[in-house]
Amino acid sequence: MSEAADAPAVTTVLGRAAARVPLHEVTRASEVSAVSDVVIYERLDAGGVARGDLVLGVGLSSHDAVRRAVKSIAASLPSALVVREECVDDATVAAATAADLTLWSVPPQTSWARLLTCLQEALRNAIAPERAVDAFIEPATADLFTFADLLAECVGGSVTIEDTESRLLAYSTRQDEMDPVRQATILGRHVPSDIVETDRREGLFRRLQSERQPIYLDVTEPGGLPRLVVMLEWAGLPLGYAWAAVRERPSADRQQAFQQAAKRVALQLFRRQAESDHVSRERRALALALLGGTAGADDAAERLGLPGDGFQVLRVGVRDRATEDSTVNVSLFRAVESQLGIFHLPAVAVELDTDCYVILDVGRDVDLGRQRALRNANELVNRMPSAAQRQLLVSISGHAPSVADLPQARREADQVIRVLRSDDRLPRVADLASIRLPAWNLAAIEAAAAATNGSLPGPLDPVVAHDARRGTRFLPSLRAYLEALGNIPAAAASEGVHPNTMRYRLRRIAEIGDLDLEDPAHWLAALMHLRTMDSGAPDLGREP
Repeated sequence: MSEAADAPAVTTVLGRAAARVPLHEVTRASEVSAVSDVVIYERLDAGGVARGDLVLGVGLSSHDAVRRAVKSIAASLPSALVVREECVDDATVAAATAADLTLWSVPPQTSWARLLTCLQEALRNAIAPERAVDAFIEPATADLFTFADLLAECVGGSVTIEDTESRLLAYSTRQDEMDPVRQATILGRHVPSDIVETDRREGLFRRLQSERQPIYLDVTEPGGLPRLVVMLEWAGLPLGYAWAAVRERPSADRQQAFQQAAKRVALQLFRRQAESDHVSRERRALALALLGGTAGADDAAERLGLPGDGFQVLRVGVRDRATEDSTVNVSLFRAVESQLGIFHLPAVAVELDTDCYVILDVGRDVDLGRQRALRNANELVNRMPSAAQRQLLVSISGHAPSVADLPQARREADQVIRVLRSDDRLPRVADLASIRLPAWNLAAIEAAAAATNGSLPGPLDPVVAHDARRGTRFLPSLRAYLEALGNIPAAAASEGVHPNTMRYRLRRIAEIGDLDLEDPAHWLAALMHLRTMDSGAPDLGREP
């Protein structure tokens, strides 16, 4: 594949990243490929590699594994494969050469997460250096890695820089002081929720705001290291925190140097936030133009870096929109936006009302796009804090072949999340194909409620009125009978009555409501009315 006009050559992307991480060329294909995306190789899903993908060989830990990966992905025409140096031998080189595949290597100590970040940034800047906006890591964050190294030198430990919501922004290359908390923070790109909650409960964040000095914390968790932490602020505005894992309490001179360097980091964060606010407003307007189908949608897609081969729309929300759990509602959009990198696809997130939409550029392959969207939507839910996981829902639209089809895809995502909210028994992640029956039922119920428009009496209105006047339980008994598919003993057991009592109630229901429960038409009408009442529709099931 020759280098495309709108996609950078793989040598350009890898060369730029090599300025920050140690990357080395092993073999080069006969033609220089263009990079379309940076993806992580998964041994059980090698078929997910697409043309132009720059593949990181995470999980490939032997010469044989690398050779098998070369063989399995070569036909997909990826732009390159990056593996660990220790997994490269003469046979590996020969296999990559025979497959006409570009192969690069990294030293064993290189962090895959750091490498992925650098490659994503190099790809983004090569495509549109004047608009380095982003879903994975924002433009000025690249400089924060340099600042993290500076802080680490000041204090003599390993450093992480985090925002005010404990999301990871950058970390030092020094790995001498690596404990479980640092490792989990880097891998998950967020401080573990239990650690954040403990720090909040113990008043650490209040102390940082009032004292404005570095605070030394002794070890509190098994296998952990002491920490030195300082709040990053500029002009009185809290912007984040710098944490250093250390072996012992740093000297007063080191702590002072740490604090002075933190002021430079705060200035960089302040500049970055000002730029980010402007960029976020622009990106939100462009994303809404795509979802709304307004004029200029094609231009919006181009400016957002969505090539336009095919899309899917995700809607992320909570099951109960009236929930008082602020950890779910307040940070939903930011939490989703911070995790967009897991999709390994061009993606844009936009907040609307209480929910969040994600536009994914999945390409032309409908089946592959659906598989990726479902898998990554589940991963998105699993990466959220436990409180959010219990409430979070993700609906996935069908394939939208072009920008013009995005409004319809959004409507489908809206329909799916409406179905998911209608029944707690449904999964947290779904598309229309996986919930056909409940979607059909809800659509029928909504159509019936809309068609009556308050002018058509419900078939069970007489039964509802009788229960209200006499205190009987005829309606619940009828529900039990219908849900038991006419099995009287089973319906009686669910209501806690004798089967003969259930038979008596059914006779009375038939008399009161003028119903023939042996007639399929009556059965369907009664069941539909019950479902309409369950849905809360105002037009049917009114109690006289």
